[in-house]
Amino acid sequence: NSLTIIYVLFLSIIKSYSKILKVSLRLNWVKKGLRVCSVFFLATISLKSMEYANRFIVDYFMGEELAGIFLFYSNISILITVYINTIVISFELPELIKSINSPNIHQLLRKFKKSLLIHVMISSLFIFIIIKPLLIWQDKVEFEKYLPLIYFFTIGVGLMNYSLLYHFKLYIYHKDKALLKSMVISAFLSLLLTINLTYFYGIYGAAIAFVISSIILFYMRYIEVKKIEV
Repeated sequence: NSLTIIYVLFLSIIKSYSKILKVSLRLNWVKKGLRVCSVFFLATISLKSMEYANRFIVDYFMGEELAGIFLFYSNISILITVYINTIVISFELPELIKSINSPNIHQLLRKFKKSLLIHVMISSLFIFIIIKPLLIWQDKVEFEKYLPLIYFFTIGVGLMNYSLLYHFKLYIYHKDKALLKSMVISAFLSLLLTINLTYFYGIYGAAIAFVISSIILFYMRYIEVKKIEV
């Protein structure tokens, strides 16, 4: 990645040297851009902490072996997110952004909501179908012993992806602060829940904390959207 960046930068300088010399830096524009970017950066970090921090907490309280099992089921469930991003978000979000001021925006949002629901259900069903053959292929008894984890993760990831309807409503209506607020509060509560439930109830406590965190995120996004709709 670093070599690619260096190569492109070098090539751009060679090809556009005369134009680069004429460029003037608009500091106010850069500062404004950084302010906007920082909101989405913090929101993304908050979301990723909800998705990935729990595995480190399980490792700390329960050791590497159980953390490995936890990680296995967590990674399988994240296939839902990959699928939703590929099949729904990449195709429908650009149209939503482009049509924000058009009369058919509500129709497009309803279509987006329906697509999310259908594809979350399809991808969740796919997870439930493949998990057994996957465990047989892995040939690890200790993995199968904790099979119920996949149901917790699938519910949690499914809720997170379905709540993207409200996330992108906030995004397309430029409610950046509301978006950030919902993510940061959810991430903070998720961290507290995961530490406490893992400490008291072990690996299943961490899984329950993930589901509760997903419900909180769903609710936070929902109420922020309701504020702008009112």
